[in-house]
Amino acid sequence: MKKTVQDLNDPKVLRELGIPVPIDKTKQWPADAKDEKDLQNQAESWLSIRGYRRSTADNAERGGYVRGYFLHLHKAKRNPLMADITVISGQHCVQVELKCGPIQYEKGQEAMIASGRWQLATTLEEFKFTITAWEESQ
Repeated sequence: MKKTVQDLNDPKVLRELGIPVPIDKTKQWPADAKDEKDLQNQAESWLSIRGYRRSTADNAERGGYVRGYFLHLHKAKRNPLMADITVISGQHCVQVELKCGPIQYEKGQEAMIASGRWQLATTLEEFKFTITAWEESQ
């Protein structure tokens, strides 16, 4: 059976895939980034290596192979409720909230993650897994 991004929130599915199940993501988890901004930069660099481009007018007109686009809003406090990174490919998208250190949610973020509408990544490896699982589910 093909797994969906929402399945990544199900501990039973994670165990079937041989992936360690987080006990409590509200506690501090070891991160491979020094802070959230660093994790965002790592995630964007990794997406670029995989063939995704930042969603800009220049990139839209550039031509050539594009696997998809990603959006990262800066100064998100002034924007509507959006995850840190949205990845778009064809007619599909996934939204990922990146957190480092002790997790502190802004209003609405925890509800979006709990509902499966957003994915949570606290390390680059979690981010990579989320994106590759999403790609395979398309």
